[in-house]
Amino acid sequence: MRTPFLATLAALVAIAIVSQYTSIRTTTSSTSASAASSASAAATARSEPPRPPGPPEREAQARLASYKNGRGLAGRPAREKRQADRREHKQSRQGKDSGTEGRGHGREGRGDKGERGRGEHKDEGAADGEGPGLHAHGHEREFFARMEAEGARMRAGVGGGGGLAINPKVRCGREEGADDGGKPKTVLVTSSSATYIRLRKRVNFEHSLWGKRSPYPLWLYHENRWEELHGREPLEAGELPQADCFVDIFDAVSGLEEALTAEDGLIDRFYRIDGVRSLSDSIMDGKALIRKVAAMAHAASELPDGSRLVWVDVDTSVDNAFDGEFEEFAAGLDLAYLVEVLCRRDLANASDVDGLPGWCKDFKIETGVFVVSVSPRTRRFLRRALMWYDGPMLALAQACLGPAAPRPEECQVNWIRNNIGLNDVFVLNLLMHQEGHANLRQGWLANKPFLCEEHLSSLLGHCSACPQRPEPAPGSGKPGARTLVSPFFVEDYITHHHDASGIMTLLHDPNYLPPESQVLKKDKTKDKEMILPETWPSQDHLDPRPACDDARLRPDCFHSVRCGVEKSLTTPRNDELLPLSIY
Repeated sequence: MRTPFLATLAALVAIAIVSQYTSIRTTTSSTSASAASSASAAATARSEPPRPPGPPEREAQARLASYKNGRGLAGRPAREKRQADRREHKQSRQGKDSGTEGRGHGREGRGDKGERGRGEHKDEGAADGEGPGLHAHGHEREFFARMEAEGARMRAGVGGGGGLAINPKVRCGREEGADDGGKPKTVLVTSSSATYIRLRKRVNFEHSLWGKRSPYPLWLYHENRWEELHGREPLEAGELPQADCFVDIFDAVSGLEEALTAEDGLIDRFYRIDGVRSLSDSIMDGKALIRKVAAMAHAASELPDGSRLVWVDVDTSVDNAFDGEFEEFAAGLDLAYLVEVLCRRDLANASDVDGLPGWCKDFKIETGVFVVSVSPRTRRFLRRALMWYDGPMLALAQACLGPAAPRPEECQVNWIRNNIGLNDVFVLNLLMHQEGHANLRQGWLANKPFLCEEHLSSLLGHCSACPQRPEPAPGSGKPGARTLVSPFFVEDYITHHHDASGIMTLLHDPNYLPPESQVLKKDKTKDKEMILPETWPSQDHLDPRPACDDARLRPDCFHSVRCGVEKSLTTPRNDELLPLSIY
């Protein structure tokens, strides 16, 4: 009996051992399979392409594509939300009502920065660029003086007049220096051809200054003498909903007509030089944009000290009056303008243009909105800019691009070489660089809000500046230090319609007829004096500085369009100016 019992017991034990072993193996296999599956999934995840962008990224990328394709700033964040955020920020910073606080800070800003700034320029010699603080080194100041002297010599050798000069007999009616609220008197200034204004009238002035009535006086410099010279009907003031001053730019600036029509004139000679810059491949853009500089120079001569001249391109719209935050930022400045800059994410320590890192100083500007605090300094600057069309820029082009050798060493300074052009963005930028902040207090207006969104923070190239907020020192209760860039977007007040209604595109590109623009072939510029010389297409006039989000750029190379073809090229980030050899 015991033997069968023992046998049975032994069999049961064996079965138990086998079952346990099988269970252990099964569990181990399952665990191994699970680990292998996880490893396989991780490897697969690593090999798979990145996930597609989510809704915010897609919206930001769509806005960027829309802008780059010339369809404007569709879909940018709501202006009302930005304004609410600004009010909340100001209230939390100061604990005061935003409106009162804004005006108070305007006065405080003028007392702190503004008065001190004016003190720096109290001497008129310094105001006229004779003082020590110029951005250019001593030899560069001397170089610019030589170019101006050579330009004057060239001007004297051209018959038909005494050069460009503001005509004091043409008046726009002097405005008071301040309004009832104590803010600077603000005047909007623009210029336009009759053709463009009638084009806008066909679409009820959409995308123009007359889409809605401006909250400020609007001075229009028209071109009726030019229209009549070319057999076109002159513009009447009654054709516009608003024109508080209606002046012919060719009357306001003596010698302008001769400068644009003279055979073998100084401007014509400039465009025959290989390598000069231009933003048009069909016309001598300097002959169009000199009218903008001339209008600003004349308007500044008509406005008293302390007033504010705001140049606005004719294809802008003024949506809101300037508030306390705008006044606070503009209070201590001579000029405020739009920029396109390589280092927009590296501006935290820059309170003025002289404090920019060297690799970032060759910035570009855009002049659709250009704010001028009228004073002897800024009148002199605008007159000087106008004068540079009348010989000095030609002298500079001949010195730096002509056949004579050796060329002056200043021609190797990037911001000099890259601004040898007669479009107003080149002339103004060249002279603002040379003046520097010490002699011409400059601030930047943040713009293109969608480009400042987090999802587009890594864009490369020359991009618009994003707002800087002046934070007070902890516990001080005082306004923060002045910032280089405005704490607001210019679009909070003015919209520049960079789309199919752009003047240069509509009227100067003979092959471009955008849908629904009401442009006709007869609207295109045919004035023989404006057309580029026949040698232009065979020459090299490319500006190597890339636009924002140029597809050829890399994270280690983003200063030149050559980055896309020369893989060994990199962008140095130090306090030295970028050498021309790497552009």
